Amino acid sequence: MRLRVLRRSAVDLSGAILVGADCREAVLQGAIMRKADLRDADFGDADLSTVDFTDATLRGASLAEAALGGATLDGADMSFVDLRGATLTNLWDAHGVNLERADLRDTSMSNSKLTDCSFKGAQLGGAQIDDVDFTGSAFPEAEFGRTSLTDSVFDHVLMRHGRLDRISVDNCRFTGADLTWASLRGADFTGGVRMERIVAEGSDWSGASLHGVDFTRAHLDHAVFDGTDLSGAIFTDASMDGADLTAARGLTPDSLATVRGTPILKEP
Repeated sequence: MRLRVLRRSAVDLSGAILVGADCREAVLQGAIMRKADLRDADFGDADLSTVDFTDATLRGASLAEAALGGATLDGADMSFVDLRGATLTNLWDAHGVNLERADLRDTSMSNSKLTDCSFKGAQLGGAQIDDVDFTGSAFPEAEFGRTSLTDSVFDHVLMRHGRLDRISVDNCRFTGADLTWASLRGADFTGGVRMERIVAEGSDWSGASLHGVDFTRAHLDHAVFDGTDLSGAIFTDASMDGADLTAARGLTPDSLATVRGTPILKEP
């Protein structure tokens, strides 16, 4: 089936079965696709602005370079979807979306709220994320290489074994996030990033710049800070037993005054 251009406002395709449909470059602005079966459909470069995908199934579909401004995604299954280069803006109704193994490389995400979503194993390398609320979402084993995160909220997210090497983070909040065994090698944190009460045992921050990051009451036992810049970082009441700080830079005599446990320090 080929859907080329639909210019009628709010065309209703609720419950439609469009498995494998060719919708490349289609204009579907305002269409209603609630509970539609869109598995393996191709929406490449399509205009999907304000489309209602509530509870729709898009597993394996291609939305590469598509525009999803203002779309409704509540409960949608977007697992294994190709969203490379897509533009996702003003997504205020995107709760509980399944984005497992989705390809979000080089996407632009802004001014949105994607809470309690699953990004398990998703690829987000090169994505530009600005002013997005991901509270309660899960990113286990997700790949964030060279992603830019600005003014965004990651409170209580699950990022166990996440690969966040060389990400750029500016003015974001990760309160209570789980970063156990995550890799953040070479990451660049600026703008007063807040990581209070994170759980990050065994995480690797080697070569990262963590200037001014607030790790108050964080759990950083056995974390690795090899060559990490910790200038101005706050570790008030943080648990750092066995944390490797032997090659960390920027620490002062007062930096670790209130930490719990015994970090590994460079011998005088």
